[in-house]
Amino acid sequence: MNALRAPGIAILLAALLAGAAGCAPAEEAPPALALSEGWIRVPPPGQDRSAAYLTFTASAPVTLVAAESPLAERVEFHTMVRDGDLMRMRELLTVSLAPGETRRFAPGGDHLMLFGWAPPAEGALGEITLIDANDTRYTVTLPLRER
Repeated sequence: MNALRAPGIAILLAALLAGAAGCAPAEEAPPALALSEGWIRVPPPGQDRSAAYLTFTASAPVTLVAAESPLAERVEFHTMVRDGDLMRMRELLTVSLAPGETRRFAPGGDHLMLFGWAPPAEGALGEITLIDANDTRYTVTLPLRER
């Protein structure tokens, strides 16, 4: 009876190994969002709010739902809208990009607002992390400057 079991065990072992090879980790997909050309405004003395600007380029559909930074208690997406003769700032709850789309956050337009400004201990760089609807995190390090 042992002679009959040995070939069966060998076949089972071969099948298990073949199945395990199919479970090898896949290559990680490139990030859906590239971040570039950015900077963070250093607020004037006594101000606890700042803004950050950068360019987003999507390689796949992406919807940003949150942002965070060690420089601030809270980070929000904002845009500027005309209200009569005035320009007013409005919060954007999400920021969506289609594949191949580039969107620029710049002074006078869309931007990130940093509330509860906490300047870095040293250095002239700051970090911002954007979070998409799939909980993917995109972190970028940007220079700090006054204007």
